Amino acid sequence: MSSIPSIHRTGFRFTRDTLAPKKYPEYFSCTIHGTALEAKILSAVTNLIDEKTQTERSRMVKEMTQETRKVDALKSEILYSVNGQTDKKIQAERVNIVEGITQELRQLEADIVSSIDAAVQDKMQAERTKMAGEI
Repeated sequence: MSSIPSIHRTGFRFTRDTLAPKKYPEYFSCTIHGTALEAKILSAVTNLIDEKTQTERSRMVKEMTQETRKVDALKSEILYSVNGQTDKKIQAERVNIVEGITQELRQLEADIVSSIDAAVQDKMQAERTKMAGEI
């Protein structure tokens, strides 16, 4: 036999049905029947996994915060753009309304001038006829 104790002799074995630590069953499981060194190794591995998990969680939170800020900035930019476009559309609509009213007023003015001209022409024709009849 060798001077290095075998796994069976120390009682250190990995199994799928005895989970330790229970927080990380997907990483490993083990049952310890032996030395404090094995318990220290298990504790160190658990601490490393906890540290790695916490580091990963912190990194993910930081990334999500950055992404949220980017989304908020884009949303603000889009709202500003939409409001600007809306203001431009409202201004264009106002211009169209004013131009439409101006055209209607010009048409009304032309109709009034035309009516007055026709009335003046009729009155002048009547005066001519009256004068021609008196002569």
